[in-house]
Amino acid sequence: MFLTEAEAAHTLRIDRRTLRRLIESGRLRALNVGTGRRRHYRIAEADLSEVSSAQPPPQAAHTHRFVRHRAAANAASLLPAA
Repeated sequence: MFLTEAEAAHTLRIDRRTLRRLIESGRLRALNVGTGRRRHYRIAEADLSEVSSAQPPPQAAHTHRFVRHRAAANAASLLPAA
């Protein structure tokens, strides 16, 4: 059974634009059923299971606040002692 872009995005719990990026990058197989300049995709349920079982990307090791704090500490160590 084939799903529309909106149905597939809802199933994966991602935004439709993210789904389109997955399709256009080749990470998700889809059938282009559009005519003219606009692309309309249909996605097989079996292909969705491949994407949903893929490992999510790792989280960043440092948050912005931590990096900023560490940079301030490094700058303070460079200043001459008073």
